[in-house]
Amino acid sequence: MEAFSTAIATIQRDRDKQPLRVTTTNAFASRWLVPRLPRWRKVRPNAPIEVIGTDGVLDLHAGDADVIRYARRLPTNGIAEEFLSDSSWPVCKPELLTSGPKRAADLRGHVLVHSWWSPSDLSAPIWQRWPESARRKWRDVPEPKHMNHLS
Repeated sequence: MEAFSTAIATIQRDRDKQPLRVTTTNAFASRWLVPRLPRWRKVRPNAPIEVIGTDGVLDLHAGDADVIRYARRLPTNGIAEEFLSDSSWPVCKPELLTSGPKRAADLRGHVLVHSWWSPSDLSAPIWQRWPESARRKWRDVPEPKHMNHLS
Protein backbone atom coordinates (compact mmCIF):
# COMPACT_ATOMS: atom_id res chain seq x y z
CA MET A 1 0.00 0.00 0.00
CA GLU A 2 2.89 2.35 0.71
CA ALA A 3 4.28 1.79 -2.80
CA PHE A 4 0.87 2.65 -4.21
CA SER A 5 0.75 5.89 -2.19
CA THR A 6 4.27 6.80 -3.33
CA ALA A 7 3.33 6.19 -6.97
CA ILE A 8 0.25 8.43 -6.68
CA ALA A 9 2.28 11.18 -5.00
CA THR A 10 4.89 10.97 -7.78
CA ILE A 11 2.25 11.21 -10.50
CA GLN A 12 0.62 14.22 -8.83
CA ARG A 13 3.98 15.96 -8.32
CA ASP A 14 5.02 15.33 -11.94
CA ARG A 15 1.64 16.51 -13.21
CA ASP A 16 2.24 19.89 -11.61
CA LYS A 17 5.53 20.20 -13.51
CA GLN A 18 4.01 19.39 -16.90
CA PRO A 19 3.45 22.45 -19.07
CA LEU A 20 0.04 23.51 -20.24
CA ARG A 21 0.34 22.87 -23.99
CA VAL A 22 -1.65 25.41 -25.97
CA THR A 23 -2.01 24.90 -29.71
CA THR A 24 -3.02 27.90 -31.76
CA THR A 25 -2.57 29.33 -35.21
CA ASN A 26 0.76 30.96 -35.91
CA ALA A 27 -0.94 34.32 -36.41
CA PHE A 28 -2.80 34.20 -33.09
CA ALA A 29 0.30 33.00 -31.26
CA SER A 30 2.54 35.74 -32.63
CA ARG A 31 0.07 38.62 -32.60
CA TRP A 32 -1.98 37.97 -29.47
CA LEU A 33 -0.89 35.14 -27.19
CA VAL A 34 2.91 35.43 -27.01
CA PRO A 35 2.88 39.20 -26.29
CA ARG A 36 0.67 38.45 -23.26
CA LEU A 37 2.85 35.68 -21.82
CA PRO A 38 4.85 38.03 -19.56
CA ARG A 39 1.62 38.80 -17.68
CA TRP A 40 0.92 35.06 -17.38
CA ARG A 41 4.39 34.57 -15.90
CA LYS A 42 3.80 37.32 -13.32
CA VAL A 43 0.50 35.83 -12.17
CA ARG A 44 1.60 32.19 -12.41
CA PRO A 45 5.41 32.12 -12.19
CA ASN A 46 5.53 28.39 -11.47
CA ALA A 47 3.00 27.31 -14.11
CA PRO A 48 4.87 26.20 -17.21
CA ILE A 49 3.22 26.83 -20.56
CA GLU A 50 4.17 25.60 -24.02
CA VAL A 51 2.78 27.40 -27.06
CA ILE A 52 2.53 25.24 -30.16
CA GLY A 53 2.07 27.55 -33.14
CA THR A 54 0.73 25.61 -36.10
CA ASP A 55 -1.86 26.10 -38.77
CA GLY A 56 -2.60 22.39 -38.63
CA VAL A 57 -5.06 20.95 -36.14
CA LEU A 58 -3.51 18.80 -33.43
CA ASP A 59 -5.28 15.81 -31.91
CA LEU A 60 -6.13 16.58 -28.31
CA HIS A 61 -7.29 13.03 -27.69
CA ALA A 62 -3.87 11.72 -28.74
CA GLY A 63 -2.22 14.05 -26.23
CA ASP A 64 -0.64 16.38 -28.81
CA ALA A 65 -1.83 19.41 -26.83
CA ASP A 66 -4.05 20.28 -23.88
CA VAL A 67 -5.98 23.25 -25.19
CA ILE A 68 -6.96 23.89 -28.78
CA ARG A 69 -7.84 27.07 -30.53
CA TYR A 70 -9.64 28.68 -33.45
CA ALA A 71 -12.62 26.91 -34.92
CA ARG A 72 -15.72 28.17 -36.66
CA ARG A 73 -17.79 25.14 -35.72
CA LEU A 74 -18.13 23.53 -32.32
CA PRO A 75 -16.18 20.30 -32.10
CA THR A 76 -18.31 17.19 -31.71
CA ASN A 77 -15.76 15.31 -29.65
CA GLY A 78 -14.66 17.82 -27.07
CA ILE A 79 -15.56 20.71 -24.84
CA ALA A 80 -15.62 24.20 -26.33
CA GLU A 81 -15.82 27.61 -24.72
CA GLU A 82 -15.93 30.74 -26.85
CA PHE A 83 -13.02 32.93 -25.86
CA LEU A 84 -12.95 35.53 -28.63
CA SER A 85 -14.90 36.06 -31.81
CA ASP A 86 -13.66 37.50 -35.06
CA SER A 87 -14.94 39.19 -38.15
CA SER A 88 -13.42 40.18 -41.44
CA TRP A 89 -14.10 42.69 -44.16
CA PRO A 90 -12.24 44.19 -47.08
CA VAL A 91 -10.27 47.34 -46.35
CA CYS A 92 -8.70 49.96 -48.57
CA LYS A 93 -7.16 53.37 -48.35
CA PRO A 94 -9.85 56.06 -47.98
CA GLU A 95 -9.17 57.62 -51.40
CA LEU A 96 -10.32 54.43 -53.12
CA LEU A 97 -13.78 54.78 -51.63
CA THR A 98 -14.50 57.82 -53.79
CA SER A 99 -12.25 57.36 -56.81
CA GLY A 100 -11.56 53.65 -56.79
CA PRO A 101 -12.94 50.63 -58.56
CA LYS A 102 -16.65 50.48 -59.31
CA ARG A 103 -16.77 46.89 -60.62
CA ALA A 104 -14.88 43.73 -59.67
CA ALA A 105 -12.95 43.87 -62.95
CA ASP A 106 -11.60 47.31 -61.96
CA LEU A 107 -9.61 45.64 -59.20
CA ARG A 108 -7.14 44.36 -61.81
CA GLY A 109 -5.27 47.64 -61.41
CA HIS A 110 -4.90 47.12 -57.66
CA VAL A 111 -3.02 44.71 -55.46
CA LEU A 112 -5.27 42.48 -53.36
CA VAL A 113 -3.46 41.27 -50.26
CA HIS A 114 -4.70 38.38 -48.19
CA SER A 115 -3.50 35.85 -45.65
CA TRP A 116 -3.30 32.17 -46.45
CA TRP A 117 -6.17 29.94 -45.37
CA SER A 118 -6.45 26.20 -45.81
CA PRO A 119 -8.40 25.31 -48.97
CA SER A 120 -10.44 22.93 -46.82
CA ASP A 121 -11.80 25.88 -44.83
CA LEU A 122 -14.96 26.58 -46.79
CA SER A 123 -15.80 29.69 -44.81
CA ALA A 124 -12.36 31.32 -44.78
CA PRO A 125 -12.48 35.10 -45.31
CA ILE A 126 -10.79 35.20 -48.70
CA TRP A 127 -11.34 37.72 -51.49
CA GLN A 128 -13.31 35.32 -53.65
CA ARG A 129 -15.84 34.75 -50.87
CA TRP A 130 -16.42 38.34 -49.88
CA PRO A 131 -18.76 39.21 -52.77
CA GLU A 132 -20.59 35.92 -52.27
CA SER A 133 -21.50 37.09 -48.80
CA ALA A 134 -22.48 40.46 -50.29
CA ARG A 135 -24.68 38.58 -52.81
CA ARG A 136 -22.68 39.67 -55.82
CA LYS A 137 -20.99 37.74 -58.58
CA TRP A 138 -17.22 37.73 -58.44
CA ARG A 139 -15.90 36.58 -61.76
CA ASP A 140 -13.35 39.15 -62.86
CA VAL A 141 -11.32 39.55 -59.72
CA PRO A 142 -7.56 39.26 -60.11
CA GLU A 143 -5.60 36.73 -58.11
CA PRO A 144 -4.57 38.22 -54.77
CA LYS A 145 -0.95 38.65 -53.74
CA HIS A 146 -0.15 36.18 -51.03
CA MET A 147 1.21 37.40 -47.76
CA ASN A 148 2.47 35.45 -44.81
CA HIS A 149 0.53 36.18 -41.61
CA LEU A 150 3.88 36.69 -39.87
CA SER A 151 4.99 39.41 -42.31
